[in-house]
Amino acid sequence: MFLKKIHILRAYIIIMLLLFINIAYLNAQNDNSEEIIILIDMAQKELLKNNNTDVLRYVNMAFGLNIEDNVQKVSAYLIRSLAYLQEGQLQDALNDINAAIEINSDYATLYELRAIAYSRMGHHSDALQEINNAIRLDSSPLRFYINRAGFYMNLDEYQKALEDCEHILGINPNHARAYALKAFALSNMNNNQEAIRNINHSLNIEPLNGENHYTRGIIYYNMGDLNNALDAFNRAIDLAPQNSKYFIARARLYRRIENYLEAINDYTQAIQLNSTNYELYEDRGICYREIGDYQSAMLDFSFYIELNPNNRIIYGFRSIMYERLAEQAENAAQKEEYLELSRRDVETYRRLSGL
Repeated sequence: MFLKKIHILRAYIIIMLLLFINIAYLNAQNDNSEEIIILIDMAQKELLKNNNTDVLRYVNMAFGLNIEDNVQKVSAYLIRSLAYLQEGQLQDALNDINAAIEINSDYATLYELRAIAYSRMGHHSDALQEINNAIRLDSSPLRFYINRAGFYMNLDEYQKALEDCEHILGINPNHARAYALKAFALSNMNNNQEAIRNINHSLNIEPLNGENHYTRGIIYYNMGDLNNALDAFNRAIDLAPQNSKYFIARARLYRRIENYLEAINDYTQAIQLNSTNYELYEDRGICYREIGDYQSAMLDFSFYIELNPNNRIIYGFRSIMYERLAEQAENAAQKEEYLELSRRDVETYRRLSGL
C-alpha cells in the first residue's frame, strides 16, 4: 500500500464560522479599539477569501495598535494562526495558538487548531492528545471526531478511527466525510469490499468531491484493481486539478505498470503545484533513470539535494548517474569530470552513513 497514512484534509476556514465572538459587538477598551475591531473584521473577511497576505497584514496592524481586550487578542491570534496554517507556516501558527490558549484555556477550537498544527508537523501522538482536550471541553462538534479519526489512522489505530466514524454517522447518517474516512480505515484493515461500499456511499452524497474519487482510487490500488484505480484518479484530477497529491497517486500507479513517461508527466504536474516537495524530484529522477535519461535523472537528484542535503541515499543515486554519463561521454575530459563528481558523491554518501 503506497498510501497508508491519511492526511487531515479539511477547509480550516469553517472554524471561523464557529468563533465564540462577534467582532462587530466587542466593547471599546481604548482609543484604538474601534480601529482594531475594523482591522480584525477585515482580516476575517480576507481569510474567508483565502487572501492570507492581507490577513497577516491586517492582523499585524491590529497588534501594532496595542490590543488590550483579551477577546480581541484571542480573535487576532486565532485568525492569524489559520492564515499561517494555510500557508504551511506551522511553527508560527503554533506560536499564535499557544498565545491564545494562555489567554483563554477553555476554548475548545484552540486545542483543535493545535492538534491540526501538530499533525501537520508529524507529531501525531501530540495531535491526538490535543484533539482529546478539545473534546473534553466540548463534545458536540462532529468535526472534532472527524479530525480524531484521521489522527488515529496516522497512528495505525484503525479500529478507534472506525469508532469515531460510527459515532458521527449515528448522529448524521449522511456525513460524507465520515463514510470516506471509514472506507480508508477498512481498507487498511484489509476489508476492501466493505471499504468500497462505504466510499461509494460517500460518493452518492458528494459525487463531485475529488477527495472521494481519490480515496476510492487508493482503495482499488491497494486491492490491485489498477484499471478502476486509474479511472478514479482521473476523475479526481478532472474535479480538482490543483491538488498535487492526485497527480502523485496517478504517477505512482503509472510507475507500477512501468509507464514511466506518463509517470514523469504527472510528477512534473505535481512539482509545478508543489515545487518544495523534494520527494517528487527523487521519484521523477528514478523514472528518468528507468528510461535511460541519465542527465535528467541527475538533475532531479541534484534538485532533491538542494532541498534536503542530508539524505545519503540520493548521493548514491546521483553517483550512479554520473558514472553512466561518464560511460556515454564523447571525450576523456568530460568522462573524467563525471567520474570526479561521482567520487565526491560517494564520499558524501559514506560520510553521512558514518562509514
